[in-house]
Amino acid sequence: MENQENIPGNPPELSKKERRELRRREKSNEQGRQQRKASTGRFFIWSLAVIILGSAIWGMIWLVKKSAKDGFVPNSVIQTIVEDDHILGPQDAKATLVEYSDFQCPACRSFHPVLKQINQDLGDRVRFVYRHFPLPQHLQAKLAGVASEAAGRQGKFWEMSDVIFDKQSEWERNGDAKELFIKYAEGLALDVEKFKTDLEDSTLEERVQRDLKKGEKSGVDSTPTFFLNDKKLPNPKSLEEFENVLHQITDSSS
Repeated sequence: MENQENIPGNPPELSKKERRELRRREKSNEQGRQQRKASTGRFFIWSLAVIILGSAIWGMIWLVKKSAKDGFVPNSVIQTIVEDDHILGPQDAKATLVEYSDFQCPACRSFHPVLKQINQDLGDRVRFVYRHFPLPQHLQAKLAGVASEAAGRQGKFWEMSDVIFDKQSEWERNGDAKELFIKYAEGLALDVEKFKTDLEDSTLEERVQRDLKKGEKSGVDSTPTFFLNDKKLPNPKSLEEFENVLHQITDSSS
């Protein structure tokens, strides 16, 4: 009888060494399959996490943009009013009008007399709050804000603000703007030496920057920007339009 391993169609019998090698390869292949399966699972989990995180971020951005478009502010402007804010009008007024302004901004200068007239006409029914928002392209705006704060230490913030806006064309591109502000302080009968010292006080610049940061948190990106009872207000085209908007609140029975 022929040996079975030599019969065609029957595989030859493996040696012990070959069987060990075969089992080793099978084990190695199985480990490879398990590793590929685990890697695929991890990739799926991380991909899903990235998609969820991206969707959440996009949703937050959309919500903030929609809120800004609708005129609502994510951070309450009224709640951030503090004692050293520059305020005209009673605390219990039905309307609180907050302006973010830049002393070197031509539009802010145009609105300045309008706001003064509103204060005269509705001063007992509107609380007006002025805040600094010096734009980076206006190189003298921050210094002008500091000058108004220095005058404010002597009780004449509003008077200095009037002068700075009235004489905007004189100092806005003047290399000696600081000297002009000192001249304005003299005209307001301020203690000039104290005013000069206060102009160099870094805490006043920090005060201006604090207003700027508040504005940025509330979505301010241009000047002037107005908030009426926490709602961002489109810039009115005239005194009459401005007063009509305010009257809708101050004359309401609620």
